Amino acid sequence: MLSKEKLKALDRHCDRVLRVLSAMLLCGLILLCLLAGAERATRPDGTVLLGILTSLMWLGALLLLYIASRFVGQGTFYVWIKGDKIYRRNKQKLDAMEREWLQMRNAPQDEIPQASVPKAEPVVVAGANADERQAAADRSAAQKEKKLQQALRYTWLVFMELGYTDDDIARLQASMKELILTEVVPATWAPFPKKEPIRQADVKNFCWNVGEYLGFPGLLRAQFAKAAFPAWFPNAELKTIEKTLRTPKAFCIPIANHLPTAIRALETRHQQN
Repeated sequence: MLSKEKLKALDRHCDRVLRVLSAMLLCGLILLCLLAGAERATRPDGTVLLGILTSLMWLGALLLLYIASRFVGQGTFYVWIKGDKIYRRNKQKLDAMEREWLQMRNAPQDEIPQASVPKAEPVVVAGANADERQAAADRSAAQKEKKLQQALRYTWLVFMELGYTDDDIARLQASMKELILTEVVPATWAPFPKKEPIRQADVKNFCWNVGEYLGFPGLLRAQFAKAAFPAWFPNAELKTIEKTLRTPKAFCIPIANHLPTAIRALETRHQQN
């Protein structure tokens, strides 16, 4: 069994041979016409002019036929060759389809691929779906409000214990509330006064605790720290703050991995004092 490439090469070779044979046939016809014209021209009756005209007529007809074969389609002399190619190609396709049909007809019933029937989609009532979406939105809003109140409560407990006034904490809480609700640092943020013994590491831990509880990305936590506590970060870049936001070197505000637990501990200490 010849491969596909060998069959193509054999087909091209046969095509060249047939073209050469067609050209030879054309030359033979031209030569026969010239000989016939010459034979008529040498007849005793002296019809030389008629023989010459006949030869020229046959020669012109063959010349027109050759020109048409070169410039119209694939060639008049090769129409039967191309037609045979098309027939052979179509016959191969038909034979392949017939073999496939016979295989399917003779195959067992369970091996025949069955057409997949699309499953009916479940009918969803628009009103019920809207109610579910509204309930999910309400739960999300309630959870966000709860986290907001927890973060504000943590802020009040931390800085009240460090000696800040209610006005200072209230201004910080107002800006924090806008940040938490929009997740965008406010354009104007009241500066928080710097006091001893609060260090930069304490402020970093506070921002990390709040940002971790609220799910803020690292860049937003760094922006929060620089906007809320500019006195602790006079020349620091946001990338540097983001990389060193969580530090164990805190003096007043430790890391709080679980903010509600830290709030309960602060409330207990506040009640005792």
